[in-house]
Amino acid sequence: MLNINHSSLWTGTDLVLPLRSMFGGRGPQRENIFVPDKGFKLEHLDKMGPPPLLTSDELDYYVAEYGRNGLGPACTCHSTQDTSSI
Repeated sequence: MLNINHSSLWTGTDLVLPLRSMFGGRGPQRENIFVPDKGFKLEHLDKMGPPPLLTSDELDYYVAEYGRNGLGPACTCHSTQDTSSI
């Protein structure tokens, strides 16, 4: 099983796994690793294939850009939104 440091999951090169899952990377049984209303299935991150929605160059670009400030704010912005009117 993958040993994940949750505090570093959203910064630097550790962004590769979450970004791969957010852009369609799937587990060995083709299961989704990222489910928008539930989050990441962390136990499957290390078994994930490449994302079909990004080339490796595009993935490297996003890792570098999000690596500057982390991905946490982008993923937690929904927690401050009022969804009762949606």
